[in-house]
Amino acid sequence: MRSGLIVAVSVFSMSLFSVCVVCSSGLFQIWLFLELLSLSVVPLFFISPHSLVLSGLFSYLVVSGIASCVFLVGVLFESCIYFSLLGLLLKFGVFPFYMWVYGVVSSSNWCVIWALSTYLKVPVFVVYYLFGGDSVVCLVECLGFLGLLLFSLFFWFSSVDLYRCWCHMMLSSTVVMVVVSFASFNVLWPLFLFYVVWASLVVACLWCCSKFKGFGSWHAFLVCGVVLAFPVSLSVVYKVFSSYCLFSCSLPVFLAWVVYGVSEQLYFLSLIVNHDLVRSGSSLLRSV
Repeated sequence: MRSGLIVAVSVFSMSLFSVCVVCSSGLFQIWLFLELLSLSVVPLFFISPHSLVLSGLFSYLVVSGIASCVFLVGVLFESCIYFSLLGLLLKFGVFPFYMWVYGVVSSSNWCVIWALSTYLKVPVFVVYYLFGGDSVVCLVECLGFLGLLLFSLFFWFSSVDLYRCWCHMMLSSTVVMVVVSFASFNVLWPLFLFYVVWASLVVACLWCCSKFKGFGSWHAFLVCGVVLAFPVSLSVVYKVFSSYCLFSCSLPVFLAWVVYGVSEQLYFLSLIVNHDLVRSGSSLLRSV
């Protein structure tokens, strides 16, 4: 009962402040609602008695505080407006600011992971509002290019469980949305909606698999059924649309996205072919 109330209040708060962020026109208002949105996630850390919850919460609060201060510098001083972009990139976990996301995900519960994956991506619309069409997009494209290539390698060298795999997938999708946000709002908003639906489905699937372990090895194939891009699946629709959006915005990042996508799909296919998901499904799906 208590956990349900916490989730309901947090979801309502995050929804309200997300709308406020998108509808705000002043920089100070945007900063205020961004911070309220970030703080709305905090109660979700306490709905499950995880031994590392305080570590994850501490990391989240420290990064949120630093990002808030950096963003505020850009709000207060017009000549330092690019500090606001730096603060947003830190919030998103864009390369090279990605490590805190892995730390928080590994130390929290599924509600926090879902909030990080969906509601805390709303500030991409702020990027469009502040920097759409700005020349700084070249720097962001370089960071996105390097980040996608790095995440494609992480699948093979840093995937100790499927939760870490989801971090790779979430952060790579964040890169796509950030790059697209510099180009066109008409492309950004449908991409964002596609991503939210797909991410919610994947997170819900992983939560069910960790919650109901009685399904045995089938939970592993359920996960792959969501993340593998087979015909008419939501995953393939999302990836094709993402590729279209990137191709119309940035060719180098599009090519890096293709490399990442191939690496991701080969990784999950290799797990199935080698039967790793059957033999070690319980270890890959640790309970959070």
